[in-house]
Amino acid sequence: TRTATGEKGGNSQTTIEEIEFQRSVPEPTEPTSDSIPAYFRDPHGQIRIAIAVRLKRKKIQTTEPGLFYYPLAVPGGYTGSAVNVSAPFELNNDRSKVIAPRISEWNAWLADQASELAIDLLSTDWLNRFGADGYLALSERTQPSNAMFADSVRKLLENRDCWPTNK
Repeated sequence: TRTATGEKGGNSQTTIEEIEFQRSVPEPTEPTSDSIPAYFRDPHGQIRIAIAVRLKRKKIQTTEPGLFYYPLAVPGGYTGSAVNVSAPFELNNDRSKVIAPRISEWNAWLADQASELAIDLLSTDWLNRFGADGYLALSERTQPSNAMFADSVRKLLENRDCWPTNK
């Protein structure tokens, strides 16, 4: 749970409840990134990838737009769904945008790893914890600023055995 001060200098406070799920993955031989900050490394040197969803009364807020994080939110970096993605993305020079996967294979790889985590959670933890809202959280809610995560999730939903009717 985190608390944020109200906008426009107001004194009000808003409590935002969020649940984060992490996975550590071995760094690939290719693609690679020039630098990965220490806070994205686990004790074994693997890369930490995280996804998160906002909650209200233990239910996913499917209307809240998901953002890309590095580790702070990328301004206007919408994932397209209600799921936030945090990873050591390559950003543009002013750190306002995640570099497109057609330019950065590294970012495409990170998005694939995050979508794998989301789909793995979807048919296990999320199905038990959130029911159908887990599926709604991954559906396209807003126009993604960078479609790499949304596209990867869509492909996995089409090709993976992750639907309750398949069990």
